Amino acid sequence: KSGQQNKIHHIGINDSKQENKDHNQDDDKDDDEDDKDDENENENNNESISKQFVKELFVSQRYVRIYDLAKQVWFKKLLPGARWLNSIDIHHGGDNLIASSFDKRVIWHDLELSNTPYKTLQYHEKAVRSIKFHEGGLPLFASSNSDGSIDFMGWFIMIL
Repeated sequence: KSGQQNKIHHIGINDSKQENKDHNQDDDKDDDEDDKDDENENENNNESISKQFVKELFVSQRYVRIYDLAKQVWFKKLLPGARWLNSIDIHHGGDNLIASSFDKRVIWHDLELSNTPYKTLQYHEKAVRSIKFHEGGLPLFASSNSDGSIDFMGWFIMIL
């Protein structure tokens, strides 16, 4: 290794705005006012994006690594135990991650507990091609496999 440090650069929505503005210098006054409004909107969007995406995920064939963008350090390395990961999703709450693999597994990680899976599910007969949590944040996820079937799983939390 050469000792070079890899860094991740966050590119905001506003980066391409300057190019568009340079190409349209001959626009009339009304268009200039619209551009200013758009720039203010984009500045607000950049602010919310920076706050929302604090961690970045990197997926290889066997591992999921979580990178802390603010500190620019590796935060966590997940060990799913699968041979070939192909799809991941994070629950709306941010504390659960699911991954699918070509070796017929659905791997469920609770990010607050451990770097090893909370549950490994092997109910598909062929390679699991895709996995997705419920968009609305419900405790549900769906997985699909190579034969075209889709399975739905759900869980509940019991508070004692």
